[in-house]
Amino acid sequence: MHRSDRFERHLYSIGLSIIAVKTSNRVLKVVSILAAILLGLLNLGLYEATIGLEVLRWVLIWMVLRQNQPLPASPENSRKNTINLANIRPFAFALAPYLLMLRVSYIGACSYLPASAAPPAWECC
Repeated sequence: MHRSDRFERHLYSIGLSIIAVKTSNRVLKVVSILAAILLGLLNLGLYEATIGLEVLRWVLIWMVLRQNQPLPASPENSRKNTINLANIRPFAFALAPYLLMLRVSYIGACSYLPASAAPPAWECC
C-alpha cells in the first residue's frame, strides 16, 4: 500500500470525526464515530507516523466546537469567553472516543514488542 493512501485513509477518519461533532442525528453520530475509530486504529496499527495526524483531529474538533460560540463584543467580555469548564466539557466528550482509540493502539503496540525491545516509557502497558 502506498504511503499517501495511509494518510488519505487517516484524513477520512478525521473527516468522519468532524461529521460526528457537527451532526445532531444520533445514529449518524454513532456510525461516524465507530467508522472513524476503526479507520484510525487500522492506520495507527499499520503506520505509526499517522499518530501526528491525531493532533490535527484535536485541533479541528476544537475549531468546530468553537465555531458555534459567539465572538466577544468587547475586550471586557473577552475575559468571560476564556477557556473554562463550560468550553472544555464538550471538547472532552467529543475527544474521548479518539483518546480511547489511541490507548487501544498503544496497548496493541506494546503487545507486539518483546520485553527487551520495548522502550522504558512503554513498560506501563
